[in-house]
Amino acid sequence: MNTDVSINLVAFEVRGAGEPIVVPAPTQAEDGVRQAWATVRREHEVTPRDVSRLHTEWEPSRADAVFLSATFPDAERTYSFSRPEPGGWEHAFEEVRRSMIEAELAERNSGARNGELLPILWSASSPQAEMLNFLPCAELVPAKVSIALANVAQTSRGTFGLRHVTKAAYDNMGTSFEQLLAEARGNLVRGLRINVHEVGDEGNFLSWSRDDGFAGSALALPDFFCMMSNSLETSRLVVGLPCPEFLYVAEADTGLGDMITQLTLESEYADTELVPCVLHLDRDGMRLLAERGA
Repeated sequence: MNTDVSINLVAFEVRGAGEPIVVPAPTQAEDGVRQAWATVRREHEVTPRDVSRLHTEWEPSRADAVFLSATFPDAERTYSFSRPEPGGWEHAFEEVRRSMIEAELAERNSGARNGELLPILWSASSPQAEMLNFLPCAELVPAKVSIALANVAQTSRGTFGLRHVTKAAYDNMGTSFEQLLAEARGNLVRGLRINVHEVGDEGNFLSWSRDDGFAGSALALPDFFCMMSNSLETSRLVVGLPCPEFLYVAEADTGLGDMITQLTLESEYADTELVPCVLHLDRDGMRLLAERGA
């Protein structure tokens, strides 16, 4: 999702062509559309008569409107967002950015109308992190990792569809975030498996999995640290989250901890809500050690 509202995408539909030619232009420029057309003329063999329809994300300026009428008199012309008066760009940008994110959430939510409520991990560095402004959530690692909620259902393609619990929906539920989170944690626990892996003289590390996915969210269970520190007989843990589906735990500052760190940072999982990351846990809490790409 592109939420860079300072860029105005201009689409030229050309007769006989399959896909429109889409060109970026500066949103606030008085001649932004003229600049976009200059790019099209330079990079494509297209004349004004070839253009049947022209769509801009932002309403053209008066100067560009005159240019369009003169250059494309027969082409249909549309836009999505009204151009503000001088001095009104900051407010307009904020409103449009908000509408873009709300539309993106609505589209994502349409794939999971039903399903079980689960806790979902969010990285502050996620390319979709702006959505967190619209979701009730709690921080696990301050300014780094948060936990939100979503109804999760498996799609016909075998993937998972998420219907995020938004602040707008939450306000109408009449229940607290803590109550919803407790329900989501209860759903998550069902089907969770902890596997012990012995690695020669190195010792053991643990992995978490779950048939219905999102085992990584076990990090948000209130007894996670106590359970893992007792199992591994250490108060210093390394946790690897290579994707939302799995979670690895080992004693910190060991060869196994280094192995988990490497496996996590080499994960090929595409960044979504969660960016693959490694955390350190002890009695004082959690802190982020590393993120892929950081």
